[in-house]
Amino acid sequence: MRRSLTTRILSQPEGLATIRVQRREILKLMSENPSLKPYLEETLPESYENSRDLASGETNLSLSTFPKQCLYPFEEILSDRFYPSEPVTDDLME
Repeated sequence: MRRSLTTRILSQPEGLATIRVQRREILKLMSENPSLKPYLEETLPESYENSRDLASGETNLSLSTFPKQCLYPFEEILSDRFYPSEPVTDDLME
């Protein structure tokens, strides 16, 4: 189920755009305020929980569809070459 959901999100231009924009904003904030990085890493579990609730509401899928805990390390989440459950291809990066 998770793979098909990821595929649906990444196949929609607004889904991919949201991921890219949010990553850029976080990286910009960390660049301007390096002391934020430990705080952001620390709050990842809470942020993930909130995101899980939002994703459930926006997709009308049961909360149990989404893993209870974030499956990815902080650094990987911020990588512009990382998209959950998907191989990285150059067309995702353009």
